[in-house]
Amino acid sequence: MHGRVRQFLIVLLLGGSVAAANGCVHLKGGTSGPLPTGVTSPPSGVTQPPSGNCQSQSPNATVLVEISPDIRPTTYPLYGSVGEFATAPPSGNQLPGHAAPIQATSADVVQFANVDGALTDSAVGLGTGGFPSTPHGFPGGAQNPIGTLISSSTWSTGRLGIGTTNACFSQTFTLPQLGPGATLSVYFGDLDLYNSIPNGTAYRDVIVVSAAAARTARRHVPPLSLPQRP
Repeated sequence: MHGRVRQFLIVLLLGGSVAAANGCVHLKGGTSGPLPTGVTSPPSGVTQPPSGNCQSQSPNATVLVEISPDIRPTTYPLYGSVGEFATAPPSGNQLPGHAAPIQATSADVVQFANVDGALTDSAVGLGTGGFPSTPHGFPGGAQNPIGTLISSSTWSTGRLGIGTTNACFSQTFTLPQLGPGATLSVYFGDLDLYNSIPNGTAYRDVIVVSAAAARTARRHVPPLSLPQRP
């Protein structure tokens, strides 16, 4: 099912820009290829997303989360399958091969970046009690940015625009303050793709927040860049 979803959204979102780029799409860390043809209608339940709004990479962000459906799902004992999201690798210009839970502390500042060359993507909070079953009713307005705190309350990056020559960055988020030894798991998923497959297994992830150690050194997040089209 998610292959059909991706085909339709590629046709819907890249019709004009792909034509200007000789009919090819280009993904971060990948190669260009022809645009799929023959898709005429979206699968049931898939929202037609408009272009998203992009911010710049923040110098204050200490955890950068890349978003792309090409970040493959991985199964973890505590959380089940997670996919589409992963912490940016140290190089700053490579696509993570597999998804993983996002590890962060209360002192971190989190920013999301759509690095996909075909789709608008998003991260919307699903609470702290686990991944909800599908179909899940996302909060109204989640197609737009909501909040600046990642917690059990409603938060959303909104739909982040297609990463063509640059990544599309969300607003920055802070994390709950926790006492020594405490942890908090915050679940989230993609607004448009979570409901497209059972329980959103390929389009969801979790941020595992732990207490910040005293005098923790600030993390360094390198500039994130996308390969240029040939």
